[in-house]
Amino acid sequence: MSGFLGQINSVPNRLTNPLAPPRADANTPPNASAAPAPGAASTTSPAQIAASRLPTRSQVQVTVARTQTTPDTGLLGRIKSGLSEFKAAVSRIFSRPAPPPPVNIPASVTITVGGQQATIMKEQYEQMIMSLPQSQRASAVARLPQTLSGRVNEGLFILQNLQNVPTGGYSLPATPERVAHLTLALYALAAAKGEGFTNGSFSVTDQYGNIAHWLDSSSEVYLRSSSHLEAYQGMMVDGHVNMQRGIDIPEGVDAGLPNGHRTVLYGTIPAQDAHTPRRLFLKTESAGCRISTACFKSTSDALGAAQTRGIHLSDIGEMARHLISYIKTRGQQGNTTARKEHFPQPVSDAYKAAVKQFETLAKQGGKNSPAATALTLLTQGGPAKGGGVWMLRRNIAEIGRQLPNDDFSAVLGPLNTAINSMQNNDHPNIRLGNEVIID
Repeated sequence: MSGFLGQINSVPNRLTNPLAPPRADANTPPNASAAPAPGAASTTSPAQIAASRLPTRSQVQVTVARTQTTPDTGLLGRIKSGLSEFKAAVSRIFSRPAPPPPVNIPASVTITVGGQQATIMKEQYEQMIMSLPQSQRASAVARLPQTLSGRVNEGLFILQNLQNVPTGGYSLPATPERVAHLTLALYALAAAKGEGFTNGSFSVTDQYGNIAHWLDSSSEVYLRSSSHLEAYQGMMVDGHVNMQRGIDIPEGVDAGLPNGHRTVLYGTIPAQDAHTPRRLFLKTESAGCRISTACFKSTSDALGAAQTRGIHLSDIGEMARHLISYIKTRGQQGNTTARKEHFPQPVSDAYKAAVKQFETLAKQGGKNSPAATALTLLTQGGPAKGGGVWMLRRNIAEIGRQLPNDDFSAVLGPLNTAINSMQNNDHPNIRLGNEVIID
């Protein structure tokens, strides 16, 4: 190629540019005119014409640049090229704009619930915000009052159409989103009457079982083991065995659960008499429990025609989180600041003391003694196993009816005092412990 270019460069200027005036040489006199005489024939040679058609040097260089292939630099060259690209990628990472500043989550949000103001505390919605990508959190906070209000209103609509209607007045599927809206509405109702909480459970009027039936119809429902309300598990309800169920809910502002929780646990509190109608027990927990000893129970026996969802890979992690949570909460059942269904600690202590005293008196008087009968009556139904304070009241009253001539005030007096001194002492015919009651 260089030889070719050299040849082009060596062509006389008059050949490469025919319009240029002829150059004087040794054979041309200094005063001779370069132009032909008037009337003379043109002296342009064929070589001059061919030379005028040759490309210029710049045109040849452009053509060469376009057609020449990139030389193979070998392995070392390719490594150097890859390293250069890697350095450029790292540089782009560290030159990205700084992330947005942390979002300012308000300490509380006030919404209207059934005509009443309800203050929702930060603990209930903070994790809803933090579960979102960082870029979406600020906008979620900006519309938080509208989002929570809309969700609560939808949950109240579901609740009102299911309660106290023999055939049920709500037919839309129990999707995880709607189940979450219903649950959030219960939390808002509790807040509206000054009983807001982050740790506890609900007892909800469900006279005809419509809420339970609707929840059972969810495609995400499953049977699960539970230490809650053991006294009522195993009873027959609606033609099947009463067991606790679970529905797991994805996190988020638009359809998540309060308090950073990820699952809804619910079960039926069967009707006992006209004064103790059927109710729904419901609480939220930090992790699901699809994998449990309930996996080995017959679904048809416990859920009738309803089907349970299959086991997902994520259920393994949920099982581990649930186990950790279970271990952490042992010994907290009697915490009077929590709104749980367990006996408050003073009632639990007084109940254990009364049982121990009756056991001592029964040993002294024999198995047919009044004290032995009183012990059987006091513990029947399992009030300390989730049967609740209402059952304990019933059992104490039954001792008075069946043993009117025996004075057990020394044993039962402290127990009655503990019951009457409970912080939450309303609804004596249905209250289990410190749970929030929604009528």
